[in-house]
Amino acid sequence: MNPRIAYRIFKALSDEKTRGRIVTIGVALFFLVFIPIAYFYVNNPVTLGINEVKNVVGNVNVKSVKANLTEEQFFKNVSVGAMESYKKDGIFASITLAQAKLESGTGSSGLTTKANNLFGIKAYNWLGNTIQMMTKENAQGIIIEVLAPFRAYNNWDESIQDHTSFLLQNARYSQYGVFTSKTYAEQAQALQNAGYATDSNYARLLVTTIKQYGLDKYDKK
Repeated sequence: MNPRIAYRIFKALSDEKTRGRIVTIGVALFFLVFIPIAYFYVNNPVTLGINEVKNVVGNVNVKSVKANLTEEQFFKNVSVGAMESYKKDGIFASITLAQAKLESGTGSSGLTTKANNLFGIKAYNWLGNTIQMMTKENAQGIIIEVLAPFRAYNNWDESIQDHTSFLLQNARYSQYGVFTSKTYAEQAQALQNAGYATDSNYARLLVTTIKQYGLDKYDKK
């Protein structure tokens, strides 16, 4: 290093105000940059390019469906599987329908049309077919767009069945009372508390959707 440059750096670091600014900048970078990176390193290694990815479906071709459905048609298509899940495992049909509508954009999202994934379930700890899609994540209040692996299905029925299996196989949903909820409103809040979505208004959105479309009529065993 050039001696003059080294001397200037040494002189700058000798100044208390300069050291304070450096420490302040370092702390800010730690919270604004390194913590979000560490978060996604653990939860989303694909984001950092650790795994080689392609924006295509995995090892088997996945049939997609047309998304030009009315809301009534959409709910009709999803309701049979939703009611079966409610009878078998206690996930309110109205909750399944509301989640499917919100997560899939009434069946029109790229994830749904390309991979029949109605619920936005990622493919971590998953041995089935996958697809890589861009998605927005909330990391400590910072919205970051990332590339993430999602589960891919042959049809919507598989997606509905796996939605219930996903909730059953992840202990945190039981721990937060998803399966002991007495009403769809309680179950919506339990899903939010368990971390199903990063949106802090997720439970309210589910309940509003259920009320708006009268989806509780499907909650009949």
